[in-house]
Amino acid sequence: MQTVVSNDAELFARHIIAKASSIRVTKELLDQKLMNYVTHGNRTEFLIVLRKSIEQRVNEHKEKCDKPNCQFDKGSELAYFVIGQEMELIKSRHISKKEVSDFSFNERDEINSKLDEILEQLKSQGIGQEIIFNEINELREHFDLSKKNWIQLLKGKLYDMAFEAGIEIVVVKGIYNSLSESIKVGSFYLP
Repeated sequence: MQTVVSNDAELFARHIIAKASSIRVTKELLDQKLMNYVTHGNRTEFLIVLRKSIEQRVNEHKEKCDKPNCQFDKGSELAYFVIGQEMELIKSRHISKKEVSDFSFNERDEINSKLDEILEQLKSQGIGQEIIFNEINELREHFDLSKKNWIQLLKGKLYDMAFEAGIEIVVVKGIYNSLSESIKVGSFYLP
């Protein structure tokens, strides 16, 4: 079953081949069309189907046309090139975004270990309120956030612990430093 995105890509293939006269014009046509798709998945699906549809049209055209360098060949070559460039751009953005914002398994393990250590330290210091343990344990459930957002969540929870549960600022700073020292965001470590 074809999706709306697939159908749209197949229809657009004919249009982009016919209108492609330069890289700039072709890129503008593609960018304008991609504005209809917000998600990474839809954009990727559109480009993959569009590329396949152009390949199919080129093969069908070759069977009928024996003119070298006809307008169809030029348009399809430009379209194919611009689509390839856009796919590479989307891929590089997606990869770099994942590398910067997602936690690796090692980071998750390290943070979980540190959370366990922090809970033990709090117990040994007599700071054993259930609400504090729940706040700290809740951090384990949010590794789906970007690192920056996870750190913001950590700061919020620590603020709550300091001002609502009465934990000393020195203890809160120690928890923050312990957890944030191993979280790498981009090429920087968070202070």
